[in-house]
Amino acid sequence: MAEENSRPDVEIIDLPNVLKEKVGSGDGTLDLEAITRAEAALGELQEEWHGWLNEDVGYLLAAYARSRQEGLSKETLGELHRAAHDLKGLAPTYEYPLIGRIAASLCDVLTHADEVATALPVLIEAHVDAMRAALHEDIRDNTHPQGAAIDAALAELVRKRIG
Repeated sequence: MAEENSRPDVEIIDLPNVLKEKVGSGDGTLDLEAITRAEAALGELQEEWHGWLNEDVGYLLAAYARSRQEGLSKETLGELHRAAHDLKGLAPTYEYPLIGRIAASLCDVLTHADEVATALPVLIEAHVDAMRAALHEDIRDNTHPQGAAIDAALAELVRKRIG
């Protein structure tokens, strides 16, 4: 039987925690000037968010158009899913959480594509139209009356088709 301590020597490397240096003064307090600079930089980017969102929704619309033209295949569904997945994460950052929720719902629908094969075209179209409407009408979340209606109607449609 091998000896219990027959393992090779182990060296433990203790790395310094530089996070405090990056976000604070090193003494545990936050660097308020760094936070102010970060908020200012974020504010400058905010002006570009709508354009970026338009571009990302454009990718989804192109994937949708391709799926209608070529049919629903593993490739076109994958392209739709990638575009929806990107929007799921990016839209809330761009201050459009409703589009993020719709995109998340579309991801769920596409994940169940085999189970809802006959309803899939209707469900995809409903999600795409809902995102297009939210963007066109500047409906950012479901506190907007139309946003709440879109969110509820889409959830009900998905519930009926997927269960």
